[in-house]
Amino acid sequence: MNNVGNHTEKITGIIQDILIAILIAIPFIFIGFSTALFVGAIVASILLMRRTIKNLNPGHINGYRILNKGNELTVPPRVEVFEISNSATFEILYKYVEVLKMMTIRPSILIIRLNRIWHIHSNDADILSKVITNLYVGKIKICLSDVDINLERQLNTYNLLQKIGKDFVFCSIDDAIRYAEKSFDNH
Repeated sequence: MNNVGNHTEKITGIIQDILIAILIAIPFIFIGFSTALFVGAIVASILLMRRTIKNLNPGHINGYRILNKGNELTVPPRVEVFEISNSATFEILYKYVEVLKMMTIRPSILIIRLNRIWHIHSNDADILSKVITNLYVGKIKICLSDVDINLERQLNTYNLLQKIGKDFVFCSIDDAIRYAEKSFDNH
């Protein structure tokens, strides 16, 4: 029964958004039909994005849980964890950070988890450097986790260790999350 109610609520919300887009577009018919269609399409896309963001409810707002070696870890509120892997590349991280910068409610700390990353290529280092700069401009602290000695040397080679700060590079996700929790306790 709850699923049916949820589904009906979503359909009602979508219909309301369509009506809002039509009502906003109607006055533009006096300028031209194509202008009215254009405005209607823009308004509809904005309302759809708003609805999508509202339904996704980013985890950094209230905190959430992640898995680490079969154990659940609690990620505190205002902290986001992004894991670099074969499917989530440095390019996706860059795009993700661009989206974070545009959000009204942003995380205070972004932990980039380099789990299962053994080598950083020069183009990955360039992207990570841009990500660090973008996060700095967006006033989001950056931490790296799951960094072993080999990866730390590579970060040092590309001057990324200096750019982030050695105090914000951690061997495990547990350490990075503990640091995030302590940083909020001190404020």
